[in-house]
Amino acid sequence: MIAQRACEAVARAGVDLDAILPRVFSRLLTVRLDGEATRRREDLAYWEGDASAQALIRELAGPQARLLVTAGRGETASTADVLQGRVVEVAHEALFNAWPALAQWIERRREALMLRPRLAQDAAGWAAAGRPDGLRPRPEVVLEQRKLLEGAELWGELVRDAPLIAHFMVRDDAAELLDLTQAARAADAAGFAAGVGHHFDCELQKVRKRRKTTKSGAASDR
Repeated sequence: MIAQRACEAVARAGVDLDAILPRVFSRLLTVRLDGEATRRREDLAYWEGDASAQALIRELAGPQARLLVTAGRGETASTADVLQGRVVEVAHEALFNAWPALAQWIERRREALMLRPRLAQDAAGWAAAGRPDGLRPRPEVVLEQRKLLEGAELWGELVRDAPLIAHFMVRDDAAELLDLTQAARAADAAGFAAGVGHHFDCELQKVRKRRKTTKSGAASDR
């Protein structure tokens, strides 16, 4: 019954499920360290400008499906959520297993989804300690974890929505740091991650300084 309602909602929305499913449900669930998927709330404003995602959410939350629930001012959401506008969440976590398309997506990305909360915790500890290089992952660990996140289509989301984690996992590469700095500035401007753009700027300056020192040393050796 749940799977049928979900499939009918997708048909009514008229969207490409393979493309839209990650854009919606990467924000509506996380995976605990024990591997269990659990729901989380998201502000509907997150999908502003994404008509396909909005269409799927609208149909999944509508009276024919009732697989997502929304809340607004004066409704059941907490005050903190309400202040950000309307919020949406999965009505029941049974959806994660009962809808084959969603269950398969979760399974394919389970390891990466499990990694995300651990990275968030590690990045927060690193930031609280003043962002020392000694608390960042080793380059080979960064490479392995980045490959996992990119393969699960989660790295782009972290760059856009969790710039602190992206900063924590950034490679020692000036071009990538420049891209992440611009993304973090956009997050600063939107009020999602105040101050992170400044830290990317500082990191970018450090990398450029190291590159300049390396080039100067190589020139003096000639």
